[in-house]
Amino acid sequence: MGTIALFSDVHGNIDALQRVLDDIESVGAERIICLGDLASYNADQHTCMELLRSRDIEWIAGNHDLIAAGLLAPLACSPYTLYSSTQARKRLKPEWRKYIRTLPLMIVEEKFCAFHGSPDKVDEYLSREERLRKAVRIISERGLPPLAFFGHTHLTKATRIQEDGRLIPLGDGEIELQDDGVLLVNVGTVGEPRGKVKWASYVLYDPDAGKVTFRRVEFDHETSWQRSIEHKWRRKHSNGFSGLYDRFRRKAGRLRHRLFPRTADDSSLDALKQRMDA
Repeated sequence: MGTIALFSDVHGNIDALQRVLDDIESVGAERIICLGDLASYNADQHTCMELLRSRDIEWIAGNHDLIAAGLLAPLACSPYTLYSSTQARKRLKPEWRKYIRTLPLMIVEEKFCAFHGSPDKVDEYLSREERLRKAVRIISERGLPPLAFFGHTHLTKATRIQEDGRLIPLGDGEIELQDDGVLLVNVGTVGEPRGKVKWASYVLYDPDAGKVTFRRVEFDHETSWQRSIEHKWRRKHSNGFSGLYDRFRRKAGRLRHRLFPRTADDSSLDALKQRMDA
């Protein structure tokens, strides 16, 4: 098995995607896997989707892809995310709605597994310790490989939970694989970095060398941001009556999920698979 490049959360940013793919080509990766979320936020979701398909890049469905395709409700999103995901749903071409229905929600192979959010839910954030431990429990119960790649949080981070229960943060450099416990690798984001981070990120997995390496790629973050605003893919702020309405929808969505956790908006992988196959 040769080197595999894994990235996530492109979010319609064609400049960042092209730069990452160029970097992947320069290091000679033999296989490329996208862990989801080509839709929303930036101005070129269709171009990004076409590029992946034209290059036969494997693509796991992310929560924003599923929202855009009408397979998942955006009601529990933040006002900022709600606006962009609504635009993505309105603008997604019918052919891509059909195509997203065919995407896998998880890839499982002998040495690794990959998903967008968590092994349980497409929109679950594996950021807190209790959720990381829950993910490890699910991986163990389902007999999944003890090396898992995911995205969704837009933050690069590797964490090992050893068989004795110890949780060991490993950062985002070069990680040596071990036989002890489960290694959880968040590959970060290509097109939508948060906070002070202004670069794209992805990982290289070399099973022969037994290591995972994080890579960073520079792109023109400011130009991508301004284009998304000009093309009305995002708003700078959510305020006034529009902001109040957005916040009301968000709170209503969260209340609905608490009262009716198994509705048609269920984000569990099993429920989503049933809707995608319907």
